[in-house]
Amino acid sequence: MLETIREYAAERLQAEPEAREISERHTRFYTELSQTAHGELHGPSQAEWLERLDPELENLRTAIRWAQEHDDALEVELAGATCFFLSLRGLLHEALGYLRRAIETAENTPSLDRSELLYGGAYVALRTGDFAAVGRWSEQRLALGRAHGDARVIARSLVGLALAAWEQGDTKRTQTLFLEAAEVARDCGDTQTLGMAAQNLGNLALNKGDPETTRLYYRQALLLHREMSDASAEAGSLGNLAALALNEGEIDEAAALLADSLRLASNLGDREQSFICLINSAEVAARRGETLRAARLLGAADALRTEIGYRPADVSEQDTRTRIADLLDENDPAQVAAQSEGSSMNLDDAVELALSLASV
Repeated sequence: MLETIREYAAERLQAEPEAREISERHTRFYTELSQTAHGELHGPSQAEWLERLDPELENLRTAIRWAQEHDDALEVELAGATCFFLSLRGLLHEALGYLRRAIETAENTPSLDRSELLYGGAYVALRTGDFAAVGRWSEQRLALGRAHGDARVIARSLVGLALAAWEQGDTKRTQTLFLEAAEVARDCGDTQTLGMAAQNLGNLALNKGDPETTRLYYRQALLLHREMSDASAEAGSLGNLAALALNEGEIDEAAALLADSLRLASNLGDREQSFICLINSAEVAARRGETLRAARLLGAADALRTEIGYRPADVSEQDTRTRIADLLDENDPAQVAAQSEGSSMNLDDAVELALSLASV
């Protein structure tokens, strides 16, 4: 009903002589709002700004559509400023669609700044599994950063290139790029990128079977993210420490860390991190012998992944799934039914089921 009213209002508006002027004012207003929000979504006001943007989603979409048809500069600004919000809300493919089109627009108009677009494109493409795009856009952004002597752009672009190299199996180059990114970020005071680099160096150490180095990097990342009051990044760091605890057989510690991570993610409406917590919580339940709970959580996690269009399982998640599969019985009718039940659960109920593991 609300959508019908909105469409009717839009049709009436287009019939007005001042339609273009009104639409342009609307688009400029939401461009400014998005740009302000984009700067606040990695700090202490994150939750407040997410709550403010949520009811404006349709207005943001309307503004983007108008800009795509009428104003290249506004299209570029909007696509870059809204991508993180859309990603947190699980609208990955929608965000990537806006970014791809805006990048093409900017390429055809050399006067437009592509830097934020290219970072946003790499950020979202990573989450949808398009690693070729991650590498291509990070390389282009690195060239821009070096041309302008912008250390922050250079540092963040190096992280993107490292992630693309990792996907190609080049772990030596991956480590070199992450270390270079950390050095550049440290020198220019870019705490956010330094936290990213530390977190990924921890992932790399975990993949190499070095838990002590992993723990050092993960704790460093957690401290940096807390220093920034970035709740979304903090949730990711806690989730990584939980994965390390699972790897070392510390099941109760993993459950507690996952609960802390999931509470933060749930409060923010961060669907990507919620998925990660649900899949790891399924392993906690499985390793405790709670097979039906594990099956429900696995079903809920898989349903959420499909809903948000999250990337195919990486090596770490494949290992998690293998461990879960070894503990479950795919031929057990009760477990099959539980997994199906989980896939139909709403996210709030799935979160509550996962959080209950910490109280066992």
